[in-house]
Amino acid sequence: MWQSFFYAAVGNAADVDAIIQLRTHLHPPYQLLKDKELMGTGVEAMRCVLTQMGRKYQIMLSPPNRNRHLMATGKVDGLFLNTPNVELNKMGIATEPLALERWKFFRLLAPLDTPIDPVPNLSDRIGSVLGSNEGSWLSQHRFEKTAFSSDMKSLIKVLLNKRVDYVLADEAAFYQAAKENDLSVENVGSSFVRYVPLVAHFSYDFLALNPTFLDEFNGRIDLCPADEKQPTVTEKQRLADLAKAFASFEGLQDIIVKRASESKDRDHTAVTGKMITRRQQDVAWIEARQGQQKTLTPFIKSILANSLSKKLQQLEQKSQGKISEVFVFDNQGYILGLSQITSDYWQGDEEKYRRIFDDNEPISFSRIQFDSSARKFLVSVTMPIFNPETDRKIAAITFGFDADISLRDYAEGMPF
Repeated sequence: MWQSFFYAAVGNAADVDAIIQLRTHLHPPYQLLKDKELMGTGVEAMRCVLTQMGRKYQIMLSPPNRNRHLMATGKVDGLFLNTPNVELNKMGIATEPLALERWKFFRLLAPLDTPIDPVPNLSDRIGSVLGSNEGSWLSQHRFEKTAFSSDMKSLIKVLLNKRVDYVLADEAAFYQAAKENDLSVENVGSSFVRYVPLVAHFSYDFLALNPTFLDEFNGRIDLCPADEKQPTVTEKQRLADLAKAFASFEGLQDIIVKRASESKDRDHTAVTGKMITRRQQDVAWIEARQGQQKTLTPFIKSILANSLSKKLQQLEQKSQGKISEVFVFDNQGYILGLSQITSDYWQGDEEKYRRIFDDNEPISFSRIQFDSSARKFLVSVTMPIFNPETDRKIAAITFGFDADISLRDYAEGMPF
């Protein structure tokens, strides 16, 4: 049973006409009450974005069903944090993710003589929180034996009493509740299922009165810190292993060395003025890829058709969905080959270039990024390529991994 709390926090921003009325619900560790103060990573993210925008706001706490009713009747401007869903989409428009959940199957580690599989079979007993998105997901994937508890703390007690074999839950929420139940994480095994975006929804009426609000809000999200959007140590290791395996794809290194050598020669020709310079090509590339009607210049077509691009396209096709894009750039930052067209030709002003060529890091990871058009999470992994004859760093390769597919722990043939 939900207890109704009403807590208001008004932003400090001065340049505002009207106070934005927001509702949220208890969802530790994203929204929680501590000493009667509303806090949590989701609350802090919302506060950060709105403060940067210079908007005043009021946040009140009440149960999810009550919040949806208030939104539907036009009494509040927005709700947070929720997973994207059809019902809320009828009332408003979702923002880009303010936070993300890591769904995992959790299990008690068994004695060595009674091993338990890291992921469940359809016939295993699986628990989740009543009314949760995880519970809906279990039903959609035809699990036969499901059990539901009123909250996460109760669910962990069910697991400890061995009334279920596995629990499906968000990692952060599970570990916080485990700590409150004195369950040591050393006694728990887990396997990755998927990332889930947590978003805010702003009503259609509010956005009609504030037509530039949503774009400005989304544009400031990445300026606010969010630790859960960084790959974990375990995730980085798995992605690094994948990147190293794919980088050794048959004949790929030889083609990269050849293209990097040819690229150096072209640089000298460009400097003499006999052809357009590479920086000018970058400007033309960006202009061609901007706007709704993206075009292909002859230069972009030539990059797409070269031997390295064809090899990278072949690699992407053979990755079984793990690779969303892969491209190679030389030690000056210019694209040598790609599987999908990038937004620009020159990568030398980006963090991955600085980490590999200026800071000499052995590998670089991006944040976990949500591709709203493709509805999937991506992580970019960049590593250097060396000339085997000179041991000189001549290029770098960037893999854009579909994070859900690349990190998933399921064995082949599981029903997912």
